Amino acid sequence: MIMEILIKLKNLSKRAARIGLLFSSCTPTIHIESDHVIQIDDIEKNGYTFTDGCGIIGRSLDKNIVPYLNDFKKPILTLNNDNQIEENTCPCAFQIRYQGYKGVLMINNDNQDDNIQVRSSMKKFTSTISICLYAYDDG
Repeated sequence: MIMEILIKLKNLSKRAARIGLLFSSCTPTIHIESDHVIQIDDIEKNGYTFTDGCGIIGRSLDKNIVPYLNDFKKPILTLNNDNQIEENTCPCAFQIRYQGYKGVLMINNDNQDDNIQVRSSMKKFTSTISICLYAYDDG
C-alpha cells in the first residue's frame, strides 16, 4: 500500500523524502488513540500555507511526553499567563511522526485536553495494516 503511494509521487525529491520517513529513527513516547487526533484546517491566504506542517498539542499531553526525553532536563524561565516568572521544564514544540503525519506540534497552554490537532499539510501518506503472515492455534 505504501509503495503504491510512493510510486504515484512524480517529484523524485518528495519520493525520496517519504522513503526516508520509513527508515528514520525517533523516540517512542506516549500512545495516542486515533479518536484523540483531530484534523484541523491549514491557514492559507494568497497561495501561501502559513501553518504548513504545524499542529497543536495540549499542555497535559506535553507534560506526559517529557519523562521520555532523556536530554531535556534543564529548566528555563518563562512567563505564565499571569505574567509571573516560573521555571519550565517542558518544551514549547515537538517534531512528530504519527500514522503517516509528520511535522511539528506546538504547545497550546490554554488547551488541557488529551487531543492533538493535525493539519492536512502534515499528512505524508495513509497507511493501513497489512497482514504478512498468520498462524492458527491448534490448541
